[in-house]
Amino acid sequence: MPGFSVTGFQHAAINTNDFEGTVAFYRDAFGFTVEWQIEMAGEFLSTISGLSEPRARIAMLTAGTQSIEVWQYLEPLGEDKRARPHDLGITHFGLVLTDLQKAYEELQSKGVRFNCPPQLVSGGRMKGWSATYCYDPNGILLELMQPPAPSAS
Repeated sequence: MPGFSVTGFQHAAINTNDFEGTVAFYRDAFGFTVEWQIEMAGEFLSTISGLSEPRARIAMLTAGTQSIEVWQYLEPLGEDKRARPHDLGITHFGLVLTDLQKAYEELQSKGVRFNCPPQLVSGGRMKGWSATYCYDPNGILLELMQPPAPSAS
């Protein structure tokens, strides 16, 4: 056991070449609140990122207790390397929703691309959950999920 403990998951970060479009997507499609936006450069960003003289736009978006940090590196420009579901590394993140079917219908009507309609998980530890995959404007894969309704006792 380490001499420390993890107390929470602070955020996931998305790097984009369409900062305004990405912020608008998460705000408008899922109701994330824009907590702050800044432009950053200087020694701290250079040191922590390992990049020479970087400059970036950053926004922190929150929904409930979860946060997404949206980045656009203005210097240096990044390469477009999108992960597929079976590639190594981080391939997607999941959002828990209150009404997955309604989200599917609304988002699909707005042009969001899905792999399939919501699917019911029929076994295992996620039995009773519904899930589907869709893509944000950057091609980043999102898993949208809904837990089963509480059983009446």
